Amino acid sequence: MAFKLPVLNVSSSDSGITIPGLTKIEWSDVTEKCKLGEGSYGEVYSARVQNKVVVVKKLRRQKKQKERDLFAKEVRILSGLRCRHIVGVEGYCSNPVAVILEYVYFDFKPLGFDGDRITSLNEYLDFLCNGEVVNQLAFLQQKIALDVVTAVDYLHNRNIVHRDIKLRNVLVSNTHYCHLTNPHEIEQAWLKEGIVCKLADFGESRSSLHQTATINHTRTTNLQRGTLVYNPPEAVVTTKKVSYSLEELKCGDIWSLGMVLFMLMNPDLEFPYSKELEDEDVECPSEARNVIGKLMDEGKKPAHSVEFDSFRIAQWSYINEAYELCTFFEPSQRASAHDVLTVLCQGNLKRTYKQLVGYANLINSFDFFL
Repeated sequence: MAFKLPVLNVSSSDSGITIPGLTKIEWSDVTEKCKLGEGSYGEVYSARVQNKVVVVKKLRRQKKQKERDLFAKEVRILSGLRCRHIVGVEGYCSNPVAVILEYVYFDFKPLGFDGDRITSLNEYLDFLCNGEVVNQLAFLQQKIALDVVTAVDYLHNRNIVHRDIKLRNVLVSNTHYCHLTNPHEIEQAWLKEGIVCKLADFGESRSSLHQTATINHTRTTNLQRGTLVYNPPEAVVTTKKVSYSLEELKCGDIWSLGMVLFMLMNPDLEFPYSKELEDEDVECPSEARNVIGKLMDEGKKPAHSVEFDSFRIAQWSYINEAYELCTFFEPSQRASAHDVLTVLCQGNLKRTYKQLVGYANLINSFDFFL
């Protein structure tokens, strides 16, 4: 008997998703794709849809029902959000499963640096440590902190927790003026809003708005999501299997938010607790968890870099105050996102005339404006 290959009858629609109220885009209309990296559940590309540059997040495992469901959940959450500090959704593809997001970036060309364009906050902080740049751009840290906290406050007011707040998931942008060519228009845009930040990557999010009405869907026993060095103590130290409510998960978000604020004040560090892990010569994730867990159990926060002590005392004092409110080891003692936002707004309102004059002088120091 001759050998015959099996003929697999698999419907091409098996891997599709449907998102009511969101624009469906055919994959064939997504052109000029260039891979940028990988996110929680898929590959990330820059691409073009109808002559508009976008970001495409394509699900990696198209046939896995659980992953399709999680991916669809992320898209549904994002599509229902209306906040300029949260990345916007342009549409989705059903087959292959993908979401089309707005493309934002920070272009340094208006500030005299040709060829430098970045997308995430970790890249921005890397650039900030370049020579005298930190002295020129230090005042923007307050705006960055305000934007990120505003996004978290918006989510928490809608009973959505992000669960993976970290530098890489904060996008930085100046697309509202980097395309301008008139120096006066650029100067005015820079003075009004030099940078805009947007929270992204909702693959780990949990929301009471997109669940069925059972108690199991508003609680979780898996708190160890996200990234270790941004995780709260209750996720790192605790070994017991505990059921966490949505409100308790919000407290975890606040700790992670605090770690982002910590990094704004320590841009030369690679990540929270990096100095401690380096001192212990940690080589693997399990060792890192043990070291950080021990430090947290002893009530020790990550050590600040002495390099930026003067900024932390002066220009970044309100960021430091907000950081302290976010990082109590007892979750119930942490401030709400709204309270953190209030502190940062107070600091923003106390900009003096002298500081504003300093901003104007800063602008004059950039070659583009000369």
